[in-house]
Amino acid sequence: MEVQGSVDPDLVFVNKRLVEVVDYWHKIRNDREMPAHKDIDALQVPCYLWSHLELIEVQRQTELSFRWRLIGTHITTAVSRDATGKYFDELYDGENFDTVTDPFKWVVKNAEPL
Repeated sequence: MEVQGSVDPDLVFVNKRLVEVVDYWHKIRNDREMPAHKDIDALQVPCYLWSHLELIEVQRQTELSFRWRLIGTHITTAVSRDATGKYFDELYDGENFDTVTDPFKWVVKNAEPL
């Protein structure tokens, strides 16, 4: 499996939409490490950004578990699939699982957007 795009922990990008998403992330998290589900107000997110967003539910049992809560239509169109509501381990295995989950594990560990 090939992940499209690149991982950019330094957030060196110029795309206006990405800048707005990161600004929104920092605004809603306030003084906490990361925003919580309850912090996201759909009416405060510009409608043109929704198709480009992914919301991932993180569950912290003995191991981290991830579930696609929302996948924007721009993304589902690009990958020809809508996995909304599915757990990552339902969709991916082996090396594919690691390829998909590693960036999200980084976000959880570092409490920063990626």
